[in-house]
Amino acid sequence: MNSTLELPWHEPQWRTTLGQFHAGRLPHALLLTGVRGLGKTQFAERLAALLLCQQPNQQGAPCGTCRGCQLYQADTHPDWRRVAPPEPRRAIVVDQVRDIAHHLSHTAHYGGYKVVMVAPADNMNINAANSLLKTLEEPPAASLLILITSRPSRLPATVLSRCQRIVFAPPTESQASAWLNSQDVGKYDPELLLHLAGGAPLAALELAQGDGLAERAALFETLAGLAERRLDPVHEAAQWLKVELGDTLYWMYSWTTDLIRLHNSEQPPYVANVDVMARMQGWIRNMEIKGLHRYLERIISAMRAREGNANPQLLLEDLFITWQSGVVRRARSGTAQG
Repeated sequence: MNSTLELPWHEPQWRTTLGQFHAGRLPHALLLTGVRGLGKTQFAERLAALLLCQQPNQQGAPCGTCRGCQLYQADTHPDWRRVAPPEPRRAIVVDQVRDIAHHLSHTAHYGGYKVVMVAPADNMNINAANSLLKTLEEPPAASLLILITSRPSRLPATVLSRCQRIVFAPPTESQASAWLNSQDVGKYDPELLLHLAGGAPLAALELAQGDGLAERAALFETLAGLAERRLDPVHEAAQWLKVELGDTLYWMYSWTTDLIRLHNSEQPPYVANVDVMARMQGWIRNMEIKGLHRYLERIISAMRAREGNANPQLLLEDLFITWQSGVVRRARSGTAQG
């Protein structure tokens, strides 16, 4: 656990929160919001490290040597809890929230704060969210509940209204580039990574250090092959089940959004996928704007269905078949080459 990770674009929010702490006015519940990849969890961990340290300095840095710091770094501090879905894409359930209330109701073992982080908070089902209200309405003394979400609209208004919101926005391009250049991004261009990640530096770093970019390139070639009628959509859908469906849908959403931008203007003010822009400009010669908008709606519907019990292969088959027969009007040799 890197509990003291300091990210430069967090500084305004950190100064405000640290000031509240020193003044004894830290709220009982915080809601950290902003797109994925801005370090909301790291901010929460940095704050928890401060609150659980027995002798932090005035700049908000934990000492790193006291018993509280040692337990926190080992993720065994009795006054600290993480609450997350029991399995990927599953809900946070009411029993987990009741455990939060039970934890916060007891006196802190080390005489300081009790801290609970819930992430992603929008994964709470309705019963869990309603159960959380009692804790929010009657917060125990010296306790902090930190909710983290990139989709605050999915939380009940009653929960939102009882939390102080801290909003994280993507850093400036120069700030993001400077930070990313200080990291290990291998052979990749930091500027391209930031474009693909929507300006979110941690998401850009994750792309560079994982298999995401290779999978993205392979998926792009799959769509090119489908557009040229060289590939069978049902067969390809089965192959792409080996990859995380959320990533596949995200890239298809991103490309379709860029295709709409390119259809409206040969030089739009913004394109996320700048590295394949020329090839996409070749694609739009065989696409109608209405079809692209309908396809984007189809992708969004698939994203929502994925969160339920929808069959992943059927979702992909529908998108691949529609791409080949309903979006691309005709195939020509070299269509994908621009």
